[in-house]
Amino acid sequence: MTSCRDVTALVKPPRACFLNYPLGNSAGIAHDAANQRAILRAVLEWAPRCARPGEILDLPFEWPEPGWEQAVERGYLDEPDVLIAQRRRNEFDAAGNHVVGELAREAATYCQDCAV
Repeated sequence: MTSCRDVTALVKPPRACFLNYPLGNSAGIAHDAANQRAILRAVLEWAPRCARPGEILDLPFEWPEPGWEQAVERGYLDEPDVLIAQRRRNEFDAAGNHVVGELAREAATYCQDCAV
């Protein structure tokens, strides 16, 4: 079972079922036993009939929140800005002075195995 069809197609497992749900939900919606059972039933009914190695079954289930894929894409687009902001917070002090080198030299004195 997979939520990442393109990677699964490249890996070529003996058989796979693709569920177009957000990553981490390849067995269904969390805390929704009926959805999980329906998905598992569909997979188990199809598996014995899978005749071609590498075949991927596209399961017909839909994530209940329309537009979820666009929200995930927006998150990825925002990710560089988040990483840059984190790096600024970690590398500069409140006055804007770059302190990483100084912190690394100080940290190296804590451990005899570390060298500057």
